[in-house]
Amino acid sequence: KGMVDNFNFLRKLIKVRRQVDKKTDEELLTLPHFEDSKLSTTVFILQRICLLCVLKQQFPYGCYCALLAMELTLKIGISSHAPNVFYLYGAVEVASSFGEGNSG
Repeated sequence: KGMVDNFNFLRKLIKVRRQVDKKTDEELLTLPHFEDSKLSTTVFILQRICLLCVLKQQFPYGCYCALLAMELTLKIGISSHAPNVFYLYGAVEVASSFGEGNSG
């Protein structure tokens, strides 16, 4: 197996959740904008890898890439790819909540 096993995935998910939970909605909306092309390209590539993994039904890898992109966005700020990163992070949260006994 690769480096994305259940333990590593859950560890990364918990880490990113804690980073998100530390911020208010206002703080998330006002993250600094950045224009560094290398960092922006990194976020873009992580997002594309995520989508490719989903298409190939390699969900753990796709989710892990989405978490990496979200973690990077929280650390460095908003790029032009941030809306997709927030969407992918939300999808990971929804997917990871199945089976937790939430019946509404």
